[in-house]
Amino acid sequence: MGALEKITTLFICECSQTVKTFGRKSRICKQLNSSIHSILYTDNKVFLALNYGQLCIFTRDINDRWDFDCPIIKSIEENSKKSDNGNGEFNNDENSDRISILTLVAGRLWCAIRDKIYVVCPNSLNVEHSFIVDDCHRHVSSIAAGGSSMHHVWIASQGSHEIRLYHATHFVCLLETSIRTAVTQKLQTCDDIIRAHKLGCLYVSTLYVCKETLWIGTSSGVILNLTIPQLIDSLSTSTNNKLTSNSIQLKGLSYGHAGPVRFIISIDKNFISTTEEGTTIKTFVITIGDGFEDYNNNDETLGKDDALSHLILWKI
Repeated sequence: MGALEKITTLFICECSQTVKTFGRKSRICKQLNSSIHSILYTDNKVFLALNYGQLCIFTRDINDRWDFDCPIIKSIEENSKKSDNGNGEFNNDENSDRISILTLVAGRLWCAIRDKIYVVCPNSLNVEHSFIVDDCHRHVSSIAAGGSSMHHVWIASQGSHEIRLYHATHFVCLLETSIRTAVTQKLQTCDDIIRAHKLGCLYVSTLYVCKETLWIGTSSGVILNLTIPQLIDSLSTSTNNKLTSNSIQLKGLSYGHAGPVRFIISIDKNFISTTEEGTTIKTFVITIGDGFEDYNNNDETLGKDDALSHLILWKI
């Protein structure tokens, strides 16, 4: 397990350790020359997304132990350069062409730098393809893939209320749609001033795919769902292999957050059944955001209480 900080230190500890047992003697610290923005494990390698368009890769040695002393550093963007501050040291600037997002899509690493996606082979570390996502040059803020359709990936841009669906191997945009209408419908019971404020600065804050559903977190706190198989079926019957915004149905959930949805994750939990079926596995989705909202309650305080961060647990 790895932990990352802005001070460029990577902490490695056993997965079985807890906060109480996470002592200084039992952990490994690796100091890097750049901030760490994302960590990804795949194909027996650990990838770190750094500043300056760089990937840091940790591999195992001949004894199958992790080699923390000799990581591989790979620049995936030739134009990303470190800026000298005049004292012989490099500025660890958060905006210096950092790899803001690192995710695995169809067996390839998708690395987001500004408004551009770089598709990297995890074995050769070569850039196989690159493309610009947003014509307005807004930075990529979220990428999500998964479910039975592994050849489709969802992308959102910073400050935008639109989501885009891309083909994972052809790299063509299949769909562009806005969340504004679905969010507006969910905020109908809000105070007029609060609703106007939330819609005025509306953007997609996070994306996540769990099983066959795309979860969309928004700056307004509204959480949206999109059933992926129905969308893909519509795509297969489309004459030009491209969908329109009218082809999809975004469903607003009955509960949400008062402020922006920060993260969405999922966990699998084993349950011992009292029947002959034995152990069953159930999946839960967790949304993390500011405040909590019940949209079934027409209370005047709706949308106002975002002082505390809340976790909402959803049973799938």
